Amino acid sequence: MKDDFAALNQYLGWLAISLWLFCFLSLLTFTTAKASTSNDYYEVYQSPEEVTSGSLLLKKEASYTNALRLDNHVDIDVNGIIAAVTVTQRFKNSSSEWAEGIYAFPLPENAAVYAMEMTIGDRTIKGLIKRKDEAKHIYTTAKASGQQASLLSQHRPNLFTTQVANIAPEETIEVKISYMQSVPYVNSQYQLRFPMTITPRYQGAQAAQTNSNSQPAPQSSPLPPLPQHAAHQVPLKVNLSIKINAGLPLTHLASPTHKLKINKNDHQYTVQLKNDAVIFDRDLELIWQPQTELQPQATFFTENIMGETYGLLMVIPPKIQDSKKPLSKEQIFIIDTSGSMAGNSMIQAKAALQFALRQLNPNDRFNIIAFDSTTRTLFEHSQRVSMLSLADAIKFIDDLTADGGTEILPALQTAVALPLTDTELSQMIFMTDGSVGNEIEILQYINQNLAPRRLFTIGIGSAPNSYFMSKSAEFGRGTFTYIPNISTVEQRITHLFHQIQNPIASGITVTWPDGLQQTVADLYQGQPLIITRKLDSLKSPLKIKAKMGKQAWQQVIPEAQLHQPANGIGKLWARQQIEALQDEYIQTNNNALPEQITQIALTHQLASRYTSFVAVAEEIVKPANKPSQSAVIPNALPQGNAYQTTGFPQTATAAPWHQLMALITALLGVLCLSWNTLRKRYEI
Repeated sequence: MKDDFAALNQYLGWLAISLWLFCFLSLLTFTTAKASTSNDYYEVYQSPEEVTSGSLLLKKEASYTNALRLDNHVDIDVNGIIAAVTVTQRFKNSSSEWAEGIYAFPLPENAAVYAMEMTIGDRTIKGLIKRKDEAKHIYTTAKASGQQASLLSQHRPNLFTTQVANIAPEETIEVKISYMQSVPYVNSQYQLRFPMTITPRYQGAQAAQTNSNSQPAPQSSPLPPLPQHAAHQVPLKVNLSIKINAGLPLTHLASPTHKLKINKNDHQYTVQLKNDAVIFDRDLELIWQPQTELQPQATFFTENIMGETYGLLMVIPPKIQDSKKPLSKEQIFIIDTSGSMAGNSMIQAKAALQFALRQLNPNDRFNIIAFDSTTRTLFEHSQRVSMLSLADAIKFIDDLTADGGTEILPALQTAVALPLTDTELSQMIFMTDGSVGNEIEILQYINQNLAPRRLFTIGIGSAPNSYFMSKSAEFGRGTFTYIPNISTVEQRITHLFHQIQNPIASGITVTWPDGLQQTVADLYQGQPLIITRKLDSLKSPLKIKAKMGKQAWQQVIPEAQLHQPANGIGKLWARQQIEALQDEYIQTNNNALPEQITQIALTHQLASRYTSFVAVAEEIVKPANKPSQSAVIPNALPQGNAYQTTGFPQTATAAPWHQLMALITALLGVLCLSWNTLRKRYEI
C-alpha cells in the first residue's frame, strides 16, 4: 500500500510539473506574440490596417515593418470655408537592400483627395487616376519589371494607403498628398481637424460572417486581425503651417489639442506648432470665431471649370428659443468600455456621462448601456430621474473599466428593444472611440431599425473614427460631437444638450438660382447647412426656407452676391456626390451605384473606393537578381491610451481568445484523462 501511495505521489508530482510547464509555455506564447517579431528597434505588422499613424511600411515576405521617418510637413491654406491641404512626409530606406513600401495614413472623412506625387531620389512620379483594378495591374506589372512605381488607394473614407515599388537602398522618399475639404462651422465657430493617428479597429463577429459570394456594400469587407499598439514612443518631427484668410476679424483662435504660435497680419493668420518636434499621436483641432456681429448667416461661393459652374452654400439658421415647457424624453446613454478606451478615453467618457446625467430634467427617463465584448444594462426598463436612480447610475459608472472587444451591434439592439411610449422623445447618446471595422453592418442596422429614436454620437479620445461616428449620427438623424480631452467635456456636452432641447430647423427647402428646388435634412441649432451643386445658371436669387419649431424662417441671397469665386468647389461637389451615392449603396445595396461613383471619381480626378492613383517611372532601375528587404521603427501610441503589456490586443478580433479557450480546453482534457487514470488504478 505504501508503494502504491509513493507511486501516486510521484505520478501527481510529474503531472503538476507537466501542467505548470504547459501553462507557462501557453502564457509565454501570448505575452511574446508581438515580441517574437520585434526587438528594441524594429516592429513587424501583418497588414496595413495595423498602422497607427502616417508611416512607411517596408514589405518583407508576408509581413510589414516601419521605415525610418525623417520629416513631416503639413501645409493647410484656409480661404473662407475651404481648406486646401498638402501633406508631405519624407522617409528613408535605411537598409542596404531594395524594398517595397506601403505608406498608410489617416485623412479627414470628407477629404477630396485629388493629387499624389512621389519623389524617390531625384525622380518625381506623378499619379494618374485609374479604375482600382487597372491601377493595381499597372503597379504590379511595373514592380515585376524593376520599374519604380507608386499606388494610392482608399481603404476607408478616412484611411488611405500608398504602395511604393523598388525603393533603392539609402534613398529618401518624399510622398505628397493633396486634398480639399470644407471647414465645419458649429456653434458660432469654425472647427478644423487634421488626423495624425488611428486607433486600431475591432472586427465584430457580424462583419466576419459577411457572405463573400454576395455583392458587398462599401466598407463592408472584414479587416484582418489587429494587434496591440507599438510599445515604443518615438518623438516624430512634425512641421505644420496653417494660413487662415478669414476676410474678417476674429475674436478667438486656439487649439484644445496642441500649443500654437500665431502671427496676425490684418485679417490673415499664420499658425504653427509651438514645439518643432511633437509626438505624432493625436488629432490636431483648430478653432476660430469671427466677431459676433460679423458671424455669417448665409454664404455662397462659385467655381467655373471648363464651362461648368459649381456652387457651395453655407447657411446658419437663427437660434430660436422655445418658450414652452420641454417635452418629456427618454435618453439612453450607451458607453464603450472596450480595451481601446483604456486610459484617458475612459476617464473622458465617464466624466462626459456623469455631466450629461446632471443635464436631465425631472420628468425625463433614462438608462445606461455599457458594452465591450458583452453588454450590460443599468435598469431593465428606463427609469424616471430621481435621487435614487441617479445614485444607482453614478455607482454603475464608477464601476466601469475598459477591457475586451468593441461589439457595438448588440448594444444598439439592446437599446432599440427597450419599451418606448408614444408621448416621449427617445434619444440615444452614444459615447465611443468608434474603433470598429464592421461599419457597414452597423450603419445598415441604424438606418433600418432606429426610427423613431434619434442617435447622437460623441467621439471620445485623441483619435476617434470620425467617419463612422459622423455617419452613424447622420443615419440616426442626430449630430456628432468630438471631445478631444477632459478640458472640453463640459462645454461640448452643454452644447449637445442645447441642441437636443431646442427646436430644430425642419422642412428645409433650397431654391437654386437655376430654379431647381431641393429638400434637405433637418438641422439642429448651431448646425450649419453646407451643400454643393452643379448649376445651369446664376440669374436668379437663391432662397432658403425652413421652420424653426413653429416659426417660419427664410433667407435670400441676391443675384449680385452669387459670384464670389473660390477654388476647389468642383472637387468638393464631386466628393459630396460620391458620399451621397455611397450612403445610398449602404441603404439599398444597388449594384449599379459603384459604376456611377467610379465615373464621377474618374471625371473629377478623385481617389475613391473604386479608383486609385498610380504612377510608373519609365526606366528599369532594380536588377532582377536583387531581392527586397526591410528595416523599420515603430509608431507612437495614441495619446492617453493605456498600453496593454500582455500579448492580447486591447481592441482586436476574437481569434486570440479562441486560442486561449483552446489551451484551457486542452488543459482540462489533460486533467480529466489523468483523473480517470488515477481512478482506475487506485479505485478512487
